Amino acid sequence: MSIGRIMLFVGLLAAAREGTGAWPPVWTGTWERGPGDTGAQPLDVQVAADGTVFAAAYFNRANQQHAALLRFENDGRLAWVREHPVWLIASTERLASGRIALVGVPDSGASVFVRVYDGAGGLVWERESSIGRLDIEQHGLDHLAETPAGDLLVRLSDRTAGDYVVLRYTADGTTLPPWRWPAGPDARATDIAALADGGAVVTGIGRGLGGGYSTVRLDATGVAVFDDLEPGQSGSPLGPGHVAVDADGGIVLAGEPEKTAHGAPGAMVWKLAANGARAWTRALPLMEIGADVHAFALAANGDALVVTSGARGVAGDALRLVRLAGDDGRILWDTAFLFADGFGSGVAPSTVAETPDGRLLLAGHVRTQDATRAHIAEFTADGVLCRVRDDASLYAAAAAAGSAHGWTILASSPGPLVAQRLDASGACDGGTAPDPIFGDGFEAAPAG
Repeated sequence: MSIGRIMLFVGLLAAAREGTGAWPPVWTGTWERGPGDTGAQPLDVQVAADGTVFAAAYFNRANQQHAALLRFENDGRLAWVREHPVWLIASTERLASGRIALVGVPDSGASVFVRVYDGAGGLVWERESSIGRLDIEQHGLDHLAETPAGDLLVRLSDRTAGDYVVLRYTADGTTLPPWRWPAGPDARATDIAALADGGAVVTGIGRGLGGGYSTVRLDATGVAVFDDLEPGQSGSPLGPGHVAVDADGGIVLAGEPEKTAHGAPGAMVWKLAANGARAWTRALPLMEIGADVHAFALAANGDALVVTSGARGVAGDALRLVRLAGDDGRILWDTAFLFADGFGSGVAPSTVAETPDGRLLLAGHVRTQDATRAHIAEFTADGVLCRVRDDASLYAAAAAAGSAHGWTILASSPGPLVAQRLDASGACDGGTAPDPIFGDGFEAAPAG
């Protein structure tokens, strides 16, 4: 990437910051913690078809971590909050029935819980199990998935047995026999996706150090249809495995296998056909010190969206949003730009979201020597940087969702937890089309 192009993006971001006031929130909703409560770490945000927002966060009360599940109406009014003590919470899932499921580890730390609430905040059912461990690797990974029949699937790890475990419940909370697959010594299931046939795909780190990423497709009875191993260059995963399934049943995965030449993670994306055949493999180009996978998702058309960072250039830390074609994995565009904060800054994108018309949003935060502030960046489907919003009143925008109603973000602040709705239809006049700056040198897709 040329110095001229780096400085161009720095200039664009600086100009966008000056115009932050031109992108005010449509509404802002807040939740004030109780007296003596501390912290409010955003975890997840989900938007219903009518614009209702369900959000999840952590907070601390009397040295005990608690989970908060919140509902905001479509105008930002706080409808209700449900709190309970936990060891940790992992993720939420808005179910087809309109209910919301919360999965995590109770305050005992010795099991896994699933709590299902209705839209009014009533607890429909709650279950606990101790047959496996809930590995919490990174924000944005799915711990729970819903089948077309409404069954809930929770991915766990049994490190003693070396198994991936799928905990299962019916929609009304009836416990079903779990599924198991022998992933290998010290197996760590890190992501799950439900399939149209009632089965699931589970991926993670298995077979011990150097064992690469292990993925298995299970049918509706829990029988393995196929499994796949991606060793990368050296076989040592340096980050969790991610998985998503496209409309045709293709399985797209991402991970951070170690790059032996650098001793640093190298972002990699690969796709399996529904029968397990390898469709393509792409190793994203390294920047100066590697490439971490901060977020991964599939666009509505099946293209893969990967958010990476990990390089310090002449003007600050670089953040990249890369779009790969779903059919053959070619890089359609790669936006690489720098935050104009100089050395010592840190970029932490935590999520990528898409609206129905294809606009994309990165949400996270920027750390400097003086402060941490929320940072979001909006792009067109073609990778044009539209708008950037820095908000020094917010510490981090840790979760975001796109919908027909616009962008919804969940952020922490020095005071309350903050939910905001932003429009997603503004003029896209703050950016430029990305260059195909990394156009060759990728790993060829193997035969078959």
